[in-house]
Amino acid sequence: MPDPVRLRAPARTLRTTIALMLAGLCCLGAGIDPASASASTQPRETSVTIQSRILSTGHAVRSIRIGSVGRATGAHCVDLPDPTPPEYGWRRTDRRLYQDVYEVVSFSVPGCRLGFGMAGSHGYIDTRRGDRWTVYGGIPPKRNA
Repeated sequence: MPDPVRLRAPARTLRTTIALMLAGLCCLGAGIDPASASASTQPRETSVTIQSRILSTGHAVRSIRIGSVGRATGAHCVDLPDPTPPEYGWRRTDRRLYQDVYEVVSFSVPGCRLGFGMAGSHGYIDTRRGDRWTVYGGIPPKRNA
């Protein structure tokens, strides 16, 4: 007659092996889809409208320098075009930006050149919170509702 202890050990080992194999397959199945994992880590782009009021005092914003906060990418200059028709009263531009926080500095001359008459506004825009922003001379940018 076979020893009952010997029969139980292989049966227990087989059950343990099957359970471990099933757990391993479940873990592998959870990590098979690399496309969905990489899509969530890539920043999304959004269309952002930046505008400024035309002022007769000469301190109107004509250009802005936009730079990412916390990234190694350089800042770039954006000229705000004259409105069409001129009596509209706002300079406006649309830009494609990643959803992130950006540092914005405004200038009263095109080309983001320093000089007499700098609009002097400095602040941050968060494109994750809004896609319409107004820049001013002397105060930080504000999000439009």
